[in-house]
Parts: sequence; structure tokens; C-alpha cells
Amino acid sequence: MFHFRRVVFDEFHEVARATSQNATALGAASVGSGAAAPFYALHALEGRFHWGLTATPLLSGAASVAHMATLLRVYLPFDDRGEAQRFLDTWVTSNTWDDAGAPMEEHWIEVDLSPQERALYLHQRNLLAEFAAEGPAGG
Repeated sequence: MFHFRRVVFDEFHEVARATSQNATALGAASVGSGAAAPFYALHALEGRFHWGLTATPLLSGAASVAHMATLLRVYLPFDDRGEAQRFLDTWVTSNTWDDAGAPMEEHWIEVDLSPQERALYLHQRNLLAEFAAEGPAGG
């Protein structure tokens, strides 16, 4: 099998949620059903380092933090809030955006659309206007 130097889970909250749902379903699923395949596949990825990238980690309780940690090869008791908090304080960081070093400039470029491109553009603009008029609930 493969061994990676670094295993990086992007959108880590989605990975953790999916494997958590599969882990919960393991009791109800038959062994041959395949429901547990993603759970085992993600846990089987071998690497020296395991990283998870997310803007919205699962923090609803000690169990969700412990489950998230298992994908990073850190094992916590599922019922110990203190250990879950210690894991978060030690290993989870939050970066803030500093735009001081990135100057922003605005440029406008005029574009001549073909008749077909203009029709597509207008159609999309009208769909978005209808959606905005209906509101997020759809009516």
C-alpha cells in the first residue's frame, strides 16, 4: 500500500461529518453493505503527518472533537470534555486574515460579448434577480 509524507483533509468538517455518520451507521449496517467503506478508507490512509483544514470544525461536544481527532491519529475519550478542550487548545489554530501586506487595486475591463454570450449572461442575470426577489426560503 502507499505511505504518504503528509495526508491533508480539505474541508475537514465534511470529512469528519461523513465518517462520523458512517461510524454511527456501522451498528445498523451489515458487514457486507459497504456503508462503512469511506470510514475505514479514510482511517486507513497512512502518512507521517495528518492535517485537517476547515473554517468550521465540529465542536458540538467531546464526542465530535474526539471523532475529528481520530482522523488525525489522536485518540481522546469520547466523554471527556477536559481532554477535548486540551486537544483543541494544543492542536487547533485559528488564523486571521491580515490584508496589510496585500495592496488591493480595482481594474475594470470592458468586454464585447458575442450574441450567444450576451444571451447566456442575460439569462443568468435574470435567474439571479428572480432568486433574489423570492428570498432564501423560495417564496
